[in-house]
Amino acid sequence: MSPRGATFELERFSLTPVTADVVLVEIAGRLARAPARSRPPRLLVESESGTRREHAPVASRLEAGELLASFNVPAADAAGGEFALAVGGLLLDLPPPDPVAGADRTVSLARELNVLRQEMTALRQEAGDIRTAADERQAEDERARRDAAEREADALRAAEARAEEAERLAGERAALAEQAAAERVAEAERVAAERIAEAE
Repeated sequence: MSPRGATFELERFSLTPVTADVVLVEIAGRLARAPARSRPPRLLVESESGTRREHAPVASRLEAGELLASFNVPAADAAGGEFALAVGGLLLDLPPPDPVAGADRTVSLARELNVLRQEMTALRQEAGDIRTAADERQAEDERARRDAAEREADALRAAEARAEEAERLAGERAALAEQAAAERVAEAERVAAERIAEAE
């Protein structure tokens, strides 16, 4: 119930974008014949979609009837929404907020900042992906170098083994050839001795 004779004279009602998602609502006015003690003012916002929310002030002062209060409100609720102020037992419908110089530029800058943040996040992700791919390629190159070195070592060992085997076979063949030659020489000497004996 409103206190008898209590009135509120609105002097300032403005919305200032803080970020792309939040606006600062500032209200100043004079509350006449308000009770000595009253709850902090509350801001009621009904969005275009019909959602109603009540917001406590981030800062407020009521001295000698002078009221100053500020509220943080979601930008989505504030855009095209309807406002009311509950103060000193009064529920006051508020007119459209006063325009704030540079508000559009502030919103634009906030949106640009959000876009830049998203682009920075995407670039960091891309850089991370590039580093990961580079690390993977480097690891693959290192594995390829190790595999090539192992294949080269295997080929060298195989060549050495073949050379040793060829040398062994050559030695065996040389020994067999020498033995066969010695046997032919001995046979020739025997035949010659027999012929000399027959001739005598």
